[in-house]
Amino acid sequence: MLREMIEAMSGDRLIQFLQEEMAVPGAAIELAWRSCSQIPSLLPVTLWQYGVIDLNQFGQVLDWQLERFEQWSDPA
Repeated sequence: MLREMIEAMSGDRLIQFLQEEMAVPGAAIELAWRSCSQIPSLLPVTLWQYGVIDLNQFGQVLDWQLERFEQWSDPA
């Protein structure tokens, strides 16, 4: 199931970050994914709502996403 989520979601790097850097268990990601599969960008919010990540970790995820966006939007 987790592999299907990773392949289906353009944010596979986000899932990798959550698992490797934030130590979020795959089962927790799967559970949150079921609730937000229609809008993948809500995955961090859903993890926070379920209490899987705390507010500080949520901020770290948002910072990570902002860094990726800035890298993507500035091809130089």
